[in-house]
Amino acid sequence: GNVLLNVYGNITESIKVYEVALLEAKQLGLLEEELIILGELAYRYASNRQNSLSKRRYFDARELAKALGNDDQLKTILANMLDRVIIVSDPQFYELSVEYSALGKKTGDFVTQIQAIGFLIKYFQHVQEPDSAVQYILKGFSIKDPVITNVSTLRYLSFVRYCFQYIN
Repeated sequence: GNVLLNVYGNITESIKVYEVALLEAKQLGLLEEELIILGELAYRYASNRQNSLSKRRYFDARELAKALGNDDQLKTILANMLDRVIIVSDPQFYELSVEYSALGKKTGDFVTQIQAIGFLIKYFQHVQEPDSAVQYILKGFSIKDPVITNVSTLRYLSFVRYCFQYIN
């Protein structure tokens, strides 16, 4: 599937190969492989502008990642869902953003935490609740030192830029 997409640029055939692989993984009971394949399929469907199929595969992958307790895959799935498939006006955007934030805190991942705060600010900007947005902006400011130390200054500056754009 990767060769078909990355070398030949054939996303349709790549999707077909991954769909077959998904069926085989399910038949063989290979849950970790099924999880990886679901994520790959969801990403490819999103790249091919098949958002409903992408969304369905991401939700399947999310449930499987939760069942397997695979927090690393769950972080990737939620990040891709919020960044690529679930739009801010979708009723699930807030719920998924909160889940992503909680997962970042649970795993101690500051990249996830700062991204989740950005998604939540975006949501509160959309629903026009500035008090809630300010609350999350302050949460982002409160984790400045760990983000700069454990991630990068540039990542934190990107967050600050986003906050200033919101304020303006």
